[in-house]
Amino acid sequence: MIDSTADCIAWLYVVTNSVRVLFYAPQIRAVLKCEDGAQSLSIATWGFWTFANLTATLYGWFVIHDGAFSAIFAGNLACTATVTLIAARKRLGSRSSSVRAVGASPA
Repeated sequence: MIDSTADCIAWLYVVTNSVRVLFYAPQIRAVLKCEDGAQSLSIATWGFWTFANLTATLYGWFVIHDGAFSAIFAGNLACTATVTLIAARKRLGSRSSSVRAVGASPA
């Protein structure tokens, strides 16, 4: 009974965490479309999730030597890093536009 329960939980873990990568797509699309410098997105939160996925990937590879575990978290790492980097770039672009607008002389 314990082995089948553990196997069931293991497969549930693999499936949900593999499919989770697909659910980043709407967030990536939303941050790409964002025109206000992605102000509603917390770069600190997404940055921390990126770091957490990095440590999980490294843990899977170097500590427990589990390629599937590492691959799942590497996928999540790629997605959280994508959201974080797009938001950071938009935020920087938004700030530089604001600085140019403030420094512009009236016509």
